[in-house]
Amino acid sequence: MLKFIYKEVNPQKYEVGAIFFEFDENEPLKENEMITNKTEQDLPVSEYRVGKMSKMYYNPTNDEFFIEYVDRPLTPEEKLQLMEQENQELKNRIELMQQALDDLLLGGM
Repeated sequence: MLKFIYKEVNPQKYEVGAIFFEFDENEPLKENEMITNKTEQDLPVSEYRVGKMSKMYYNPTNDEFFIEYVDRPLTPEEKLQLMEQENQELKNRIELMQQALDDLLLGGM
């Protein structure tokens, strides 16, 4: 069992704020706290996505946790990586255009 704090987005979607794996089951629940029979193994694992951040949600209708990805600003490292990738793609295009131009002007020599 686990306990979590949530914020209701709509009746089928609660945003999970914190999860407690160890807690006193006799302690009364506070507002926006819920206990479920799910275990740590039932929780979805988020994956890294450039420019995205994961948010965990809970669906009380089917007792399932799920993850959604929302936009976030790029880190300096991610910006640099994207710029390097774009730079390499531009170099490749220039090389292809130069080869095509050479073929046109020199007749494929």
